Amino acid sequence: MTDHIGHTCNLATTHAVESRYTLIMSMHPWVCRLLSRDREWMVGACPVPQGLNMTPRPPTNRLGGCTTGSSPTSGRNTSIRPFQRRLLVPLTIVLLLLVGGIDTLLLDMSHDDLDQVSRRLLEETSVELEASLTEQSKNLEAIERVIIRDKDMTLALQAQDRDALLEHYESLFVQLQAKHAITHFYFHRPDRVNLLRVHKPEKNGDLIERFTLREAERTSRTASGIELGLMGTFTLRVVVPIFDDGTLIGYLELGKEIEDVLDSTHTERGIQLAVTIHKTFIQREAWEAGMKMLGREGDWNRFAADAVIYTSLSHFPEAAGRLVGREARQDGTMVDLEIDGNPWHVLVTPLVDEAGVEVGELFALKDVSEETAQFNRMIVMSLGMAIFIASLLVVFLYFALRQVDRGIEMQRELETRHHEIAIVNASLEAACQTASSATRAKSDFLANMSHEIRTPMTAILGFAENLLDTDQSDSEKLNCVHTIRRNGEYLLGLINDILDLSKIEAGKMVVEHGDCQPCLVIAEVASLMRVRADAKGLPLNIEYVGAIPEIIQSDPTRLRQILINLIGNSIKFTEVGAVRLVTRFVDRCDLPYLQFDVIDTGRGMTHKQVANLFQPFVQADTSTTRTFGGTGLGLTISKCFADLLGGDITVAATEIGVGTTFRVTIGTGPLHGVKMLDDPMSVTVVADTAGSVARVLTSDLQGLRILLAEDNTTNQVLVVGILKHAGAEITAVKDGQIALDAVITARDEDKPFDVILMDMQMPVMDGYEATGKLRRKDYNGLIIALTAHAMSSDREKCIKAGCDDYVAKPIDRKKLIETIQHHLAPAETSFPMVT
Repeated sequence: MTDHIGHTCNLATTHAVESRYTLIMSMHPWVCRLLSRDREWMVGACPVPQGLNMTPRPPTNRLGGCTTGSSPTSGRNTSIRPFQRRLLVPLTIVLLLLVGGIDTLLLDMSHDDLDQVSRRLLEETSVELEASLTEQSKNLEAIERVIIRDKDMTLALQAQDRDALLEHYESLFVQLQAKHAITHFYFHRPDRVNLLRVHKPEKNGDLIERFTLREAERTSRTASGIELGLMGTFTLRVVVPIFDDGTLIGYLELGKEIEDVLDSTHTERGIQLAVTIHKTFIQREAWEAGMKMLGREGDWNRFAADAVIYTSLSHFPEAAGRLVGREARQDGTMVDLEIDGNPWHVLVTPLVDEAGVEVGELFALKDVSEETAQFNRMIVMSLGMAIFIASLLVVFLYFALRQVDRGIEMQRELETRHHEIAIVNASLEAACQTASSATRAKSDFLANMSHEIRTPMTAILGFAENLLDTDQSDSEKLNCVHTIRRNGEYLLGLINDILDLSKIEAGKMVVEHGDCQPCLVIAEVASLMRVRADAKGLPLNIEYVGAIPEIIQSDPTRLRQILINLIGNSIKFTEVGAVRLVTRFVDRCDLPYLQFDVIDTGRGMTHKQVANLFQPFVQADTSTTRTFGGTGLGLTISKCFADLLGGDITVAATEIGVGTTFRVTIGTGPLHGVKMLDDPMSVTVVADTAGSVARVLTSDLQGLRILLAEDNTTNQVLVVGILKHAGAEITAVKDGQIALDAVITARDEDKPFDVILMDMQMPVMDGYEATGKLRRKDYNGLIIALTAHAMSSDREKCIKAGCDDYVAKPIDRKKLIETIQHHLAPAETSFPMVT
């Protein structure tokens, strides 16, 4: 640890002394070669700012060392490389790259703009087509509303007089066909059986199953929509139910093909349109007949699953053929195609009939050759302008650098020996400061550690002696036990802090990112720390600002450790007032995070104290250590954890005599689909440690046969007592060889042990070797490692050796029993594992 502190001080001091020289000489080797010339520099036309060190380093020999034999009178007067020669070519390359980058940017922007214009036009075409169909539907309904007001029609429909209806409306159909392109004119009976087709009177009496007619029957209201005909054509149909004194007497239906709507849209928008139909909805013979009737040529075999029923082009483009079909279609995605040598933009959308069934596809195609040509002309012009401007800049740089070269001449060679002596003196001074700092840091650390270890050890030894006093009452003895345990836990925490710091400095500290419920962690911390606050008569207030994510991706153990440390410090240094924990969610799109503000009304700090606050073994001042104790490791470790969790710890505000605000931020990870809690205070935790311990200690391990391999007699007595009290039958051995023999013998006698508790450090044969040999002998029973090594790598080493789980020393009786229960009855036990 001292070496680390000394190394840090050395780096800081060396940097301070050699800042100007090292800054130059640590650059790229070609800069060193440029400056390491055995000649002098002279600043001509350009004045040198005060304090700027233009002293070059002495020439280097082939081994990289400095040569010291040159002198100011050596007579060497070789010209340096001019700035113009060194900088003109790189700057010209930079300008060319800049021109190319700007041109590429303009190219991408223009291409995107063209795509957006085309997409907007194509999408507007689809919207306009839909609006046109809606308008046509309203027109048909208006015509039907006029027709059904005719009393003669009502009488004829009631009488089902086809001849009267035909005579009366045949001429009207001809007029509507000529004026409004009406192609279908029906009268239906109430049971949906066709009474008369005015457009085809020879056909009648069939039951109509179209969706629009069935919808009008279901709702008793007008129904309209586009429906696919048997010949593969789309027909806009409007069906109006006809009532006489509230009684349904039939239906009137008008329809028209949508080709004229497509032609109108194509003409007005300048967009080519095409429609394909899935073959599963049409019959080949009917489709071919329909195409022939409409005067179109149709190729049924051109596409496997679809047929083209309409195109405003003379021929459906071959290049667009790959977009036909459900598998190849890219709904809503504009595609660039080359048709007949010209660039086109194509947008494909599904066609859905009134029943909600996708029956085909609508293709909107736009020729963008003119826009592309205009775009290319703009690019050529912009590129030419950029090259012209770059040429002007190159000419300017040429003359500017030549002027700089004229202002720099050789003057005389620097005396390298004086420079080396100055560097050596600076290095010696830095070394002395480093040694002094390291000595002070070591002394402060040893004194602090001595105090922190001796204080709880004094309590442990003193109260242990008190227990030997037979005159003490039971309550006094119980108080001694609690005091010994409390100070022992403090020592264990001190050891854990030192281990954490060693892992941090070795770069081996890791956190486990997983599901973490921040409100639950806060509630647990509040439940634990409120006991300390109550002991000092301080309120501990938990506050939330806004909604909080229910679950984030973080390490709940490390987050809990950070909050406990900060809140514990605030309680420690606050005598009156209150301690608050304020939590809020900061929704940054790129990196959302949680912010925790720990606010107290304590002593406050100076700026100098804040500057050293997060250094290892540092507290605000020495009086803090004397008054409140502590090692000064907590904030250092917490800051490292916050950094590993994607955040930081800072002092947001502090004022002497007013208080301090520590701010912690941690990343939340992705929050897609995560519920936000509008009332985070509803998340509560009831801490009942004593009760849970009591449940575990009285848990029934009756009938379990356990082998304990432990060479330490004191630990043997402790573990045997714990497990016997829980009802287990214990066999204790002192090394791995005896344990190995006992396990094999018990298995051969058909009296196997239920659990093996294996100490990993034992004489004769250690636990690693004994466990490995048992596993190689096909022993599949439960083996739990017991070890005083508490690093994460030690757990992995135990598991790799063949152990099923790991319990660290000193033994936590609750965790020991819960670990056994967890592995022997994982499905039935209700006791959670301790972490």
